Amino acid sequence: MMKKFLLLDFALSLSLLAVAAYARNSPPANTVATSRPFTPLHLYYISPSGDDSNNGLTPATAWATPKHAVACGDVLIVAAGNYDRGQFGRASFGSDYGNFGPVSNCPSTTGGIDGTGGIYFAILLCAGPDVMSCRVDGGSGPAFDIGQGNWAVEGFWATQNTDAERACFGSLGTATGTTWHHVAFINNIASTCDLAGFSTGNIGIENAGVDQTAIVGGIVFDGANSLGPYQLCGSALSLMPTGSTDTSAGTHVYVSQNFIYRSTNATGPTECRASADPHPHSDGNAIIFDTLAANSYPGQGVVANNVMWANGNACFQAFPQTAAGWTDRAPIHVFNNTCYNNNQDSRAHCAGELYLHGVYPTEGGIYNVAKNIFLATVTSCGRGGYGPVVSAWVESANSATLTNSNVSISGNYIWNSHPPTTTTTGGSNTMVNIGRSEGTASWMFGTNTYENPGLTNPGNLPTEAPDCAGYATTVSCMNAKYDVSNLIKPTIATTSVGYQPPGTCTQDPYYPTWLKGVVHLHWDGTHLTEVDGLITKPCGL
Repeated sequence: MMKKFLLLDFALSLSLLAVAAYARNSPPANTVATSRPFTPLHLYYISPSGDDSNNGLTPATAWATPKHAVACGDVLIVAAGNYDRGQFGRASFGSDYGNFGPVSNCPSTTGGIDGTGGIYFAILLCAGPDVMSCRVDGGSGPAFDIGQGNWAVEGFWATQNTDAERACFGSLGTATGTTWHHVAFINNIASTCDLAGFSTGNIGIENAGVDQTAIVGGIVFDGANSLGPYQLCGSALSLMPTGSTDTSAGTHVYVSQNFIYRSTNATGPTECRASADPHPHSDGNAIIFDTLAANSYPGQGVVANNVMWANGNACFQAFPQTAAGWTDRAPIHVFNNTCYNNNQDSRAHCAGELYLHGVYPTEGGIYNVAKNIFLATVTSCGRGGYGPVVSAWVESANSATLTNSNVSISGNYIWNSHPPTTTTTGGSNTMVNIGRSEGTASWMFGTNTYENPGLTNPGNLPTEAPDCAGYATTVSCMNAKYDVSNLIKPTIATTSVGYQPPGTCTQDPYYPTWLKGVVHLHWDGTHLTEVDGLITKPCGL
């Protein structure tokens, strides 16, 4: 009987703490946070002291890992506390095995937010009350390594050694060439990581990769040190969707409401080396779509409403790569992002805040870049390295012809500290190079706004690791505590350009319907709800 009372007290304490956390950090004024009950198919529990021989049905009989057969619509509640890679990240390189179990019956047909299911994930959810409550230290390996499809991870803080293997949050393709699908990281913090803060990709096996991927509401700080044993260069948020489960319409790769800063390939005896010259670092980007054309991947990718500053290389890079039989056919849409003061690594090969790197869109592929702010503050990598660095750089592969029909760059504010150079290709204040020429003159964009960068006060953007204690979401932490959305508010561009904080639900043809019901979930100790305010999404999803 005493144990029962203790469990009730524990649940009540979680509920009161959760209410207090939400009371301390109400959403910004232009965000309307509403919620709706979420009915799980099954409810399970995980704790730092759990045991996988338990049934997982109560906090007292919690599991240690999510390595159990579950179903779409199931929710696994993770108690606040400290965890290690042995619980969420121990997957050996090149294997199909890890600490995430198989997920069946997807999508669900009952429960969820409306009783009809439609949930494509089993959800691993930190109980809170805030996004610092569940801390996972990967040590020498990944903190999270999802080795199955149909998993969503929500509400965690993760770190690892700077010379570890792989990423803080990751999912690699299988060794057998099977393509996983539906992997989502929602409302998480990656703070000091080796190869990436968030990463999906493969291990060099044809068709092995992750399709239908979402990274929503993430914070990445110091997320691309790349000092690990394989001397590979990584980026803060690195997506390599080289496997495709289908050619269905709609968004397959979705990246939104992420805050990425001070992620750079580090220097040291084990630093990554993509080349033998004095500029060995190939990455350190805030976001990269890497090897996008592998196996002629067809899925639509969307990068929208993210803020990136003070990273080592580009703000956003698309690098499809070329190989026999590959085509660059994925439609990529990049809109309403704010990029400021990146390309800070003097040992990197930099180009621009926006870097469309060797693109050759064919068979309906397109790069659509609109309503972004690209502001470069340096003319060479780290003010003394490789150059020139500009605000937007577009180059084709193998001298492929680029036109407004396959590379559309319009409605952006693109500028740096140099006089403007414009061409008609790609819209105003944009330079498109047909085939890279190392010996060309400096490529400069926009108007002379170095002293007036066109943002309200970007010099006050945070430079230290995020401390989001007391905040239920990453977005409320960055925009309320650190004032990011106000600091980057444009003073030259219209306010509809650049990053947009979350608002009320509205129709969005780019929002993946397969994220229905999971952005984002909240546990009050007794009940589950899907809470708005992390992202603007269509009503009913």
